[in-house]
Amino acid sequence: MKVTVVAILFVLNTFSAFSQKLTVLSPNQKIKVYLLNQQIEDAGEWYLKVSYIRDGKASEAIPRIDLGLLRSDQDFSKELKLLKAGKSQSINEQYTALHGKRSHRSNLANEVIAYFENPGKAKMNVIIRAYNDGVTLRYNFSEKGDSFIVEDEMTSYTVPDGAKRWLKKFNPANEGYYREMTEGQAQQDWAYPTLFQTSDSKCFYLLHEANMNPNYCGTKLTNNTDQLKYKLTFPIYET
Repeated sequence: MKVTVVAILFVLNTFSAFSQKLTVLSPNQKIKVYLLNQQIEDAGEWYLKVSYIRDGKASEAIPRIDLGLLRSDQDFSKELKLLKAGKSQSINEQYTALHGKRSHRSNLANEVIAYFENPGKAKMNVIIRAYNDGVTLRYNFSEKGDSFIVEDEMTSYTVPDGAKRWLKKFNPANEGYYREMTEGQAQQDWAYPTLFQTSDSKCFYLLHEANMNPNYCGTKLTNNTDQLKYKLTFPIYET
């Protein structure tokens, strides 16, 4: 049996039920990311859906990645209006790795930017990339010279029951034993990376975060509210 591996860093609900606004296709055209609106409008709650092409057929990877965040001065978690979707841009980055099996590395992807506006007319962009082996997303604010406090992220990954999962309880050392589970019955805080296998056993995908820097904290995943939704959560600082 052939197995597809997809890495997700930060389908099949029918398109008649939800409004599809844009599609990002990987360079090899085997991974697709859809931006959809739950209210079938140009404003409301938004999420991504990830599928992959195997043997000429589209199969589900992640049915839903909820989008949004809450700043101390603005709410970008709901009632977002999609102003426009940018044109697809080809990304071809070359860089030297400090460690690993190879020093020369490359990033090859297609990128589309979705431009949103909240009810207060404040702008937020979501940068979506589809690689041949994964998907990334990033939030971006266009205001110049300002600093912001992000109080919460609404980003969450829906993983249906029946999918296998290898999870590790969160701890500051980011070390521990990975448990294999077939359902989302255990509800707690989880550390990165997390590994999932779709219920048809044909696709593995890994969730992780990237581009960490001093301006934004690392996160963890938690399914305490909904056992099937793994939400990005800020760790609590303890002295």
